[in-house]
Amino acid sequence: MNRRSGIRGSADGRRARGSSGRRACWLALACCLALGGTTATLLAQPPGEPASEYPPGRPLGAPATFARPDRATLVLPAETEVLAEPSPLARALLRLDVEVEVEVLEERDGWMRVRIGELKGWVATGAVAGFGSGAAVGLSGERLDLQAARLERARALMSGASMRRTAALVWWTDLHPNLDLSARLAELFACFSATYERRYGLDRIAYPDRDVVAVFTRQEDYRRFVDGETGVADLVSGGFSAIGFAAFYAGDRPGDDVAAIAAHELTHLENRRRLALELPPWLEEGLAEDMGLLAAAGRGCPDSGWPRISRREWRTGGGRERTLNVLETTSGKLRSLSCTVAGWRSSPVDLRELADMSWGSFSAPAGRASRYAAAALLVRFLLDGDPDGERRAEFRAFLGAGRDRGSFAWEELLGRLGADDDELAEALRAWAAAELVAYECV
Repeated sequence: MNRRSGIRGSADGRRARGSSGRRACWLALACCLALGGTTATLLAQPPGEPASEYPPGRPLGAPATFARPDRATLVLPAETEVLAEPSPLARALLRLDVEVEVEVLEERDGWMRVRIGELKGWVATGAVAGFGSGAAVGLSGERLDLQAARLERARALMSGASMRRTAALVWWTDLHPNLDLSARLAELFACFSATYERRYGLDRIAYPDRDVVAVFTRQEDYRRFVDGETGVADLVSGGFSAIGFAAFYAGDRPGDDVAAIAAHELTHLENRRRLALELPPWLEEGLAEDMGLLAAAGRGCPDSGWPRISRREWRTGGGRERTLNVLETTSGKLRSLSCTVAGWRSSPVDLRELADMSWGSFSAPAGRASRYAAAALLVRFLLDGDPDGERRAEFRAFLGAGRDRGSFAWEELLGRLGADDDELAEALRAWAAAELVAYECV
C-alpha cells in the first residue's frame, strides 16, 4: 500500500511492469487526487481496455463554498465496489475502504451511476439501503407506502439532499457535510441504538429494516413538511416521528439542542421497534426526554450526565453582580427542568395524575413543558436515582414485562418499587432537588 495515498495497487498483488506498470501508477495517482485523500482500493486497468471517463470535476471533500449542494448525493459504505458497467460481471474500478460521499448521476434497472471525484462508475442499489425505492426495503403494505411518501416529500423540500446510513437507520439531510453538526449527528446516529439497549435493557423485536430520518437545515422547509402531516400540523414541535420515519430541523440552534431533539425523535423510533405498542404518555415522552438529556450532555452517546451549564451574569438593582447556572437544553419543555423542580418545593408532583393522563391532556399546550420535564425526571430517577441499582432493575423488568403483556400499568410499577404515589413522589422530589442544585430557574 502507498502509505501516503492509502491506495493499494493491482488486484492480484503482483507488481506491474513496463507500460502497464506506468499506466497503473498514473491511474493510481489520478484516483488519489480525485478522491482528495479518501482511502480506497484501486483495481488496476487491464491492458488494452479503454480508460474510464474522467470529465472535469471537483475533488471530493473540497467544496468551493458552504452553499448546500444542488445535486443528489449519498454516502457509499466501506467495501462497496464501483463497477465499469451496470452488471455484476463487470470489471471493478474501485473498492472503498471507508465510507465516501458520491454524486449520483443516474439510476437504471437497480443500478446507480455515480461520480467519485473524477471517476465515474456503477453501484448496485442493493448495496446502498436507503436510496430511491430502496429506502423502505423490508417494510410492506401501508408502512412501505407511508415511509416512501414521507421521504419523497422531505427530499423534495431539501436543496440537494445527501444520504448516510448506520446499522439501524438511513438519514437524508441537506446539512453541509463539512459542518461540525453533520459529524456530531453522524456520531449520535451510529451509537444511539446500542446506547438505548444498554440503558433500558430492551432488545429489538419488531420489523428488521432500517428507519429513515430526514434532517432539514431550514426550519421553514421542516414546517412545510409537517404541514403535510394530518393531525400534527398545528402542533408547535421541533421534531416529528411516525412508524419507520422521523424528521427534525437544525436551524440556528446550538449543537447540544439539535442533538437532544435528534435523540428524542430516535427514541420514539426505538420504542416502536422494541416495544411494538403504544406507551402511556408519561413513559413514551419520559424515555424520549431522558435520551435527549443524555445527548445534550456531550458528543456521541453518553451513558450518563446532564446538559451543560451556561453561566449568565447581570447586575441587580443595588449594583451587585450575580451569576446564575442555567440548564441549557433544547426547546421550552427541557429548559423548564430546573423550574419544574423549583415548583415542587411548594406543590409536590402528583404522579398519579401524570400517569393517568391521556395523550390529549398530556400534550395540551398549557403546562406541557412542565409535564414533559416531570416525565423526564421520573424516568431518570427510576434509572439513576438509586446507588445500588435496585430501582433500575425493577424499572427495566417493568418495561420487559409490559412489552410481553401488552400494557404498562402504573400500579404494577408501584408494586415492583414497593412504594405508593406519595412515597415515590417525595423520593423523586428530593433526588431531583439534589441533582439540579447547581441549576437555577430563570
